[in-house]
Amino acid sequence: MNKWYNYGKWRHPEKRKELMKNMNKEQAKDELIKVLSSQVVDLTMMSKIELGDDVIAEIKRLNEIINE
Repeated sequence: MNKWYNYGKWRHPEKRKELMKNMNKEQAKDELIKVLSSQVVDLTMMSKIELGDDVIAEIKRLNEIINE
């Protein structure tokens, strides 16, 4: 799966409606996390900014909780 996988499928209105009606809350949460994570990575790379150490630590902590 490439980095643009999640981008295209949500841009098309009919496809988005179809995807949303087949999701439950847990799947929607997981999809939101994927989209937001990829957007954070893309934005930090494009704008050449760095996340603070506290933000990185919090992301790692939350990922550990999710992956337990």
